[in-house]
Amino acid sequence: MNYLSSQHDGYGLEINCSPIGVNVLWSDGSLSWYSSDLKQEKNYQVNGQRSCNSNDPNVAFTISDTGVICSIDCRQDQPNILTKPSNHLTETAIASFDIGLAVSFKTYIKCFDIRNMKVVCTINEAHCDDIVDVAFWRGLLVSASQDNLCCIIDYTQGNNGILDTINVGKPLGLLGVASNKYLTIVSDDNAFVIYNGETSTIECQIDDLRTITSIGDETPSTILKGCMIDNKIGTATSFDSGKLVLSTWLGTNSFLPRSEAHCHSALVRDYEVINDIVYSTGEDGKIFVYNINTSPRQQGQLLHQSKVTTSLRERGERRSNRMSED
Repeated sequence: MNYLSSQHDGYGLEINCSPIGVNVLWSDGSLSWYSSDLKQEKNYQVNGQRSCNSNDPNVAFTISDTGVICSIDCRQDQPNILTKPSNHLTETAIASFDIGLAVSFKTYIKCFDIRNMKVVCTINEAHCDDIVDVAFWRGLLVSASQDNLCCIIDYTQGNNGILDTINVGKPLGLLGVASNKYLTIVSDDNAFVIYNGETSTIECQIDDLRTITSIGDETPSTILKGCMIDNKIGTATSFDSGKLVLSTWLGTNSFLPRSEAHCHSALVRDYEVINDIVYSTGEDGKIFVYNINTSPRQQGQLLHQSKVTTSLRERGERRSNRMSED
């Protein structure tokens, strides 16, 4: 058997791997924890919009579109609600590091101490439009926004800690921490940037990575976050048919296709690569786990529309079709 799979009613928005298993945030607002073989599942309804792992392999965090932060421990039956609702949020993002938790609320970021959920600092001078992703990298906070900017911040210094600003020239969508050295940035229209943290320089910038990483005649739909594949910078090209093409960076603006898989029957929304194992989820409501050295394909696979209600689809498309408010 060259892949493992599991099915859910909604479709997958985000997938996070930990040493004890996999957690997936679904379009119906729930987060599911799975064992490594995907056979055991625990489902938690948290109205989540974004999610992230924590330093505890048993715990994940989510934030809702009303600003409610939850911790979900797979050893417990109920989520732990950490904050009260606030205003409705068009965009939000969440990331954790050691004892810290960073959450974006439209144009500003709050950093919490996980142990007591006290606000350590508020950063409100980095961006002038919705922040769509945050990450911790090299001990620093990184933010990506619809204002075209990616900011690298010493969060312990608040607004005084903005160390560097990367202007991609396009509204941003996703951050990827590929390694301690490299950060990847993806724009809404599939521009791809590789930033070197050691030299504070951009080493690769492509206006539309789909033109380089597509295979055959099928037009790719979107570029996903960057990662590490074979100790090289990697990226993923996702197709409406469910095909996922992984590629590695050769230097400058050159990429080499590494793996082509057609497990899913609809667009892949998120993925992770751990050593040689690929974890993916998408609009067909499935999770797949497979070895990157194979080319897995579902037997007798037919293309079909995901069984998702219109409201769920609209909710899930927030990541690729960013909404902005005046």
